[in-house]
Amino acid sequence: GGRCLELEVRWGRVTVRDPATGGTLTFKDAKIWPGGARAWDWRETGTHHQPGTQLADVEELLRAKPDVVLVSRGFNRALHVAPDLREAMRAAEGGPVTYLELGSEEIVEKYNDILRSGKRVAAIIHSTC
Repeated sequence: GGRCLELEVRWGRVTVRDPATGGTLTFKDAKIWPGGARAWDWRETGTHHQPGTQLADVEELLRAKPDVVLVSRGFNRALHVAPDLREAMRAAEGGPVTYLELGSEEIVEKYNDILRSGKRVAAIIHSTC
């Protein structure tokens, strides 16, 4: 279940398009999973550029049973990956979920490549530095 959504990222803006309806949603930072998307509000988990994106930030993505989770570092890689998420990413190696850590420019191309390959992809994206 869950259609995968098309993705575009520009500085300060993440746009998600549902190919079935043509509807678009725009966020500053976003969480995207097969069949859904919402704003990523850093205040929910107390996330900051350092130590960075936390495991708590991606847990909701994992509920959608993705094959691949893309973790954005931002355009200038100023956003770090917190130790608890880094540990979970390491522990997942060889398991059913692959984690990839990318700058925000690379994330769209990678997301679209994975979509085209028929895999279920989720992403957490920071649209600025």
